[in-house]
Amino acid sequence: STSDPPKEPYKSKYEARRILKELLEDLGRVEYDAQRKDLIRAVAKYELGLIATDTEEVSLGQEYLEECLRIIGEDKYKESECRLIVVNALNQLGIVHVRRGDAPKALEYLKKAEAIYVMVNTLPEESARTANLMDHFSPDDAATEVKAEKSGSNPNFELAHAHTLYYLAQVYENLGENAKAAMYCHSTLKKELTLEEFDSIDWSINAATLSQFFIARGDFGAGRHLLACSRHILNEYEKKLDTERLTPEEKEDKEEKLRHKSADVARCWAKYGLFLLIASREQMTDSKTLNGDHNGLGAGNKPHMLIKSPEVSQIEESITDKLVRDFEGARPVFLKSQKWLEDAKQYYTLKDHATDYIEVIQEMSKLYRELTYFEPAPDRKSKMHKRRIDMLEEVLKEVNPRYYLGVCRQVMFELGEVYSELMSLKLAVLPAAIKPQSPAVKKVNSIIDKAIRHFMSFLETVKEADGKYPEKLPEDLARPVLVAHFYIGRLYSNIVAQEPREQFENFEKTKEHYEFVQDYCRKVPEHEPLMKEELEVMAELLKLIPEKLQQMMSTTLY
Repeated sequence: STSDPPKEPYKSKYEARRILKELLEDLGRVEYDAQRKDLIRAVAKYELGLIATDTEEVSLGQEYLEECLRIIGEDKYKESECRLIVVNALNQLGIVHVRRGDAPKALEYLKKAEAIYVMVNTLPEESARTANLMDHFSPDDAATEVKAEKSGSNPNFELAHAHTLYYLAQVYENLGENAKAAMYCHSTLKKELTLEEFDSIDWSINAATLSQFFIARGDFGAGRHLLACSRHILNEYEKKLDTERLTPEEKEDKEEKLRHKSADVARCWAKYGLFLLIASREQMTDSKTLNGDHNGLGAGNKPHMLIKSPEVSQIEESITDKLVRDFEGARPVFLKSQKWLEDAKQYYTLKDHATDYIEVIQEMSKLYRELTYFEPAPDRKSKMHKRRIDMLEEVLKEVNPRYYLGVCRQVMFELGEVYSELMSLKLAVLPAAIKPQSPAVKKVNSIIDKAIRHFMSFLETVKEADGKYPEKLPEDLARPVLVAHFYIGRLYSNIVAQEPREQFENFEKTKEHYEFVQDYCRKVPEHEPLMKEELEVMAELLKLIPEKLQQMMSTTLY
């Protein structure tokens, strides 16, 4: 079909359909063993079903596939002559219903296919007896000879099961059953390795992607193993590329794809390091652990090892899979993750991949943020935050918000947060009796001013042409906008004023931003739960402001 003319993309498939229909007509006219005729008819209907679904005649394809199964009869699904046809047809019906968005029905078909394989797999000699589709077109004596030569499992039956596993992973994901989806995805990867039927790049990316599920659940051992296997397969592919006979263009294309996917795997490794630091910090602060469970799926459900080799073990040993407890433990995780992000930046440059480049910088900033929690010295904490500021502000200088509004908003907001964290550090070490005119106070106020400016820049991007916010903020922006106002209110209250009048004005601004959040949540009550904790804090602080303002008014001339 790849050689079909562009204007007739299905020419060869339509020709195959014509031949299959002729076969069915001829089959009705010849004297032949009835059971054998039924099997040939079932195979023809299955192939017609494939062609129909491939040519986007999905309903017709479903009819052919269901007819294929009716011809065989459910009582014969597990028989050696029928099981491969049945599993293939059930797989295809699963795909048909996935396309239609009917995941429960797809699951029903795919679980039947899985059950057939499981039954056969319990008896090793049974798999070898599984007939291939083309066996039914061979003369009786030839088919018998083929069966006699078979030993071990039938590779086509194993491949059909690999497809079942792959489709089950997709269906469970559609159903929101992520744990089951992950386990089936893992089983697919394992099966592909066993059969040696996989594209190295695709397999590597699928393994790295799956690692993120286990990492997010706190199963760092499983996540690390998947990432190590991913990197190992890419390493083997790279060696193979050096020995393949390719045209310069083919080699360049494959090397480009390898660089691209290697950068993606490096980013997955960096996220592993980031999540490990986050989980470690959360355990240190006695807060809820990542998703409430750092044992992942539990000891009984952890995935089996994919690749057992010294090369994979060596990759795994480059970073711990245990939670860290102090700066000495966190630093190697940080440095390794930082190196992976630097590797990713070799491919994701600002010039060619601006959005990805910015995301890599944001990931770098998050690594610094997590490292600060393990650093006991305030001055070194401050230096880490300044490093974050430098890299994020550089992004805003280099990128036009008009074209990259989404990521620029994130950077603006994060800069506001970083300056706020820096403010807290600086305020904590200010002496109680320090003079408002001192350089240290001016430094703190300068940091507060920059935090406010970045939050305000973010808020300006959300306003409409008339300079006002939409009556109802978009779902993805509602909390960031309200939190920005909360932050700004807090920042104004922390400015060290030179005189009471200035302090009065700052408290008024704090009140203004807090009341904006309260008023908005009253007008749009469905967004109130987004700010539950902050609303409680603001309510308490707003009770205190009138008293403070009254005290200032009594000592200030207007």
